[in-house]
Amino acid sequence: STIHLIELLHDLRKTKLSRPDIVVNYGPKVINKLSENELWNLIEQILLSSLDLGLIDTAKLYLDKLVSKFPQSVRVGRLSGMYNEAKGEYERALFIYNEYLKENPASILLMKRKVAVHKTLGKLDDAVEELNIILKHFPFDLPSWIELASIYLTVGELQSAAHCYEEAILLEPQNHYYHNKLAEIYYSIDEFDYFVLARKHYTISLNITSAKVNLRALYGLIATSTIIEHDQSKESLFKKELKGSSGVSDGSVNKELLQWAKETLVELSESSSSNHILKLISA
Repeated sequence: STIHLIELLHDLRKTKLSRPDIVVNYGPKVINKLSENELWNLIEQILLSSLDLGLIDTAKLYLDKLVSKFPQSVRVGRLSGMYNEAKGEYERALFIYNEYLKENPASILLMKRKVAVHKTLGKLDDAVEELNIILKHFPFDLPSWIELASIYLTVGELQSAAHCYEEAILLEPQNHYYHNKLAEIYYSIDEFDYFVLARKHYTISLNITSAKVNLRALYGLIATSTIIEHDQSKESLFKKELKGSSGVSDGSVNKELLQWAKETLVELSESSSSNHILKLISA
């Protein structure tokens, strides 16, 4: 029924569930049955879904409706830019975003669209510059830190990527995935001090989330602890006492961590619910 369709479209919009096929097929059927506010929300929803499906002509039809109703709207301006992106007219899209940013310099959504365009064009330096502008004004915007880290990893700037994940962890310290990512980046830098830092974050990750569902950190802890144990060139550092540890050396702590990680892996591999681990070990 019409009521059920309206409720479905509203729920899709509210939950941000991506089903552009449903929106494009059924949205126009109820468009004349809505209140003023719901009407323009649905028109925007159909426009975005049309862009997702590559239906450029359909998107243009609904964009024109929004531009006619809200000619000065920053939100509509962003949609206009996205429409041009979908057509492959990226320079035009950038022009639109920059024009609206002149009047609305704090619009993070417009700035993020510029990042997307720069990435599409392969202009990663420009994308990094734009993300740094965003983070200068919005230092607590977690997605931007993750996006910036991704670009740095793409171009092999590991220490810069590590800094981004350090910031992400400050914002979400209980997110084990971020600790794993940071540990992997430290591991990839391939220096003794960074192996120690990688071990630290793998350990934190395992404290947050059980090894049973966090094998990534468990294997990482075994790998880093093994490397640290066999790095004879850093023997003096390896044997030094840990601060406030009453004579406990880093070396002894490393051995305990390595032993615990191996024993935990064996326990998991022997459990009936983790037979897949045995296959991984024997592969």
